[in-house]
Amino acid sequence: MGWEESWELIMGQFWALVRAPLDVPELWWVLAPLIAVTLIMTLYFGKYFREELGWNTALGNSVVLFFVGIDLLRTLVQMTDSLYLLALHPIKVVFILAVMCEAMLMARLAFRHAIPSKVMFFIAQPVSVNVQAYVAAVIVYTNAVPDRFLLGAAVLLFLVIFAALRVVQEAEHLLYRYHFRGEKRAKSR
Repeated sequence: MGWEESWELIMGQFWALVRAPLDVPELWWVLAPLIAVTLIMTLYFGKYFREELGWNTALGNSVVLFFVGIDLLRTLVQMTDSLYLLALHPIKVVFILAVMCEAMLMARLAFRHAIPSKVMFFIAQPVSVNVQAYVAAVIVYTNAVPDRFLLGAAVLLFLVIFAALRVVQEAEHLLYRYHFRGEKRAKSR
């Protein structure tokens, strides 16, 4: 398979990820809190641009990803109305368990401060964790198959959201600096 065919498949998966909440409205129950938290944290770090994500927040985000995994397993049980999940949905179950294992590893690394803070804070930031949670939810709620094309689409989705939120943060930072300078000038008169 050539690069062009792979890119087309990745883009098809990307648009399927973007469209998923429209095709499966139940996803909004997962997506709405993820969007809210991501926007709130983006605006917070846009205003307080000198602050970094802390170890405790990295730990908390890791635990949230684990709990999302638990909820997705619960959802899968309810959707299939069976406890024979591994037989009925082996790929989805293995994927969810892999996400949960990753979350536990992230939590352990954050708890022990076992890797450099810049690395931990990047992998445990809200965008990273919430895109993973969203993609996992799409896999559970739809017929999406976790393959290399979906992985490529998830990375692309992360990059698009990350870049868009960085633009929002920078704009907020500039507005805040402009507003703050304006207040300083007004007070000094």
